Amino acid sequence: MPSITLKDHYVEHEGLLSDKWDIYLSEYERLFRSQRQAPVTILEIGVQNGGSLEIWGKYFPNASTIIGCDINPRCENITYTSDKTHLVIGDINQPQTLEKIFSITQEFDIVIDDGSHTSSDIIGTFCNFFPRLKHGGLYIAEDLHCSYWEDYEGGLHHPRSSMAFFKALADVLNFEHWGIEHSRVKLLQAFGISAPLGEVVLAEIHSIEFVNSMCIITKHPAASNRLGKRYIAGKSALVCDIKNTHGTCIGVPSQDGNKFSTSKIANNDQTPPKKTPRNRPLSLAAKIYWHEKQGNAASGYSEVRSSAAKYSTDGERQTLTLLFLDTVGLLDSLRLDISDDLAAIILHGMRLVDSDGHELWQWSGYTNALAKVGGIAFFREGDDEPCTLFALNDDPRFELVLPDETLAAIRPGCALLLDITPYTLASQLPRVFAQSGALAAELRIMAEQLNTRLDQKDRLIASQKERIQRLEKNQHEQYEQLLRAESQLALLKELVVSSGCVESL
Repeated sequence: MPSITLKDHYVEHEGLLSDKWDIYLSEYERLFRSQRQAPVTILEIGVQNGGSLEIWGKYFPNASTIIGCDINPRCENITYTSDKTHLVIGDINQPQTLEKIFSITQEFDIVIDDGSHTSSDIIGTFCNFFPRLKHGGLYIAEDLHCSYWEDYEGGLHHPRSSMAFFKALADVLNFEHWGIEHSRVKLLQAFGISAPLGEVVLAEIHSIEFVNSMCIITKHPAASNRLGKRYIAGKSALVCDIKNTHGTCIGVPSQDGNKFSTSKIANNDQTPPKKTPRNRPLSLAAKIYWHEKQGNAASGYSEVRSSAAKYSTDGERQTLTLLFLDTVGLLDSLRLDISDDLAAIILHGMRLVDSDGHELWQWSGYTNALAKVGGIAFFREGDDEPCTLFALNDDPRFELVLPDETLAAIRPGCALLLDITPYTLASQLPRVFAQSGALAAELRIMAEQLNTRLDQKDRLIASQKERIQRLEKNQHEQYEQLLRAESQLALLKELVVSSGCVESL
């Protein structure tokens, strides 16, 4: 006998009233069928008469927790016989309401937003609860037809409607292909997203699906959401020989010159102000490398065991996310190359987090947590001020001094978060000069490193000039040889003609 469907439950239900559109019932059957016997945790926002919670209890007989939330105080009259069903009264995005819900359970397998339907509430709810969704979980926003209506903060072309937000999440999903130095968070800033929805959580969006008036978002560990490596199958290449691309990763071309990529993020029809050559920001990259233990030895640092994030020296505070990919093993040490060119970077903080966003380690703010420093001078204007790193060559680096237990806890999906404000080097030197009396030692170190950098450039220029001179000399000698050869050839022709062996033409 076939199992009873969700629609069957609605047809047979005789308890508290529940209101769902027909397409929702068939879609929920498709989405939830595989989890019917699982001990799921469900949150439904907006319960009205409360009947849907009764039906979820029937459809998921082994559910561990079913929570409903509604802002209407009249819902206090609703009661349930099952001790696994809870009803919270309050505004879903207010701290006291969140506290009540999280006191019942911290994480959810399924979240259904059937609340106020206003765009700001929908976006705020997503910010608060998608971080609480378990890996493999489903987040569903209902009644998105309201996002096209003015009374619900919407409209077909409204730049900050709930539909515009969910469409933007499709771009977030494809973050690794943007080819520009913008964070996921920066893309979504115009929607007023709140702190819980940071880079680490946004990297866990696995899929986004739209059905009439619904959006379904799934959450997986960040490492499983990347495009990954290229797989080539078969042996015969009759058109294009692509066998050598097996195992390679996609190469993303820079889109810095693409006006459709570099228009000011989340600010319709506005392009960035033109930069003069003096203050034009540089495109830089930070990269984390890791040693892996191999028996009693440690592997060397290499590009295979690394992860990068791009940024721009535009003076804007931002968070870089350096993900540990699925190739990470048991680690011995970490090295951070914070830039690949000259720059001044205010380092507000560094944190290691696991795939769920839980903190594994936080930088104290002092250089004693850094080792094997190269190409960097440190500057701090006061004990309570953040540290500024001056990258004085194209390979500034340092190792992170981490406890063994922290290194052992790093797994695929973990991330190093860098809270930085990057500037061009020249723009920040006046800050240092203003403190020159108290910073004689630091300035001396900076001067020595800059002199080393200049000496390297001088040697490179001298070497290139010497090479050019050699090439010019060789070219001159070859030209003279050519002239001599032409002269000898002309003389030979005259001798042959004068000998009478051939007639002159």
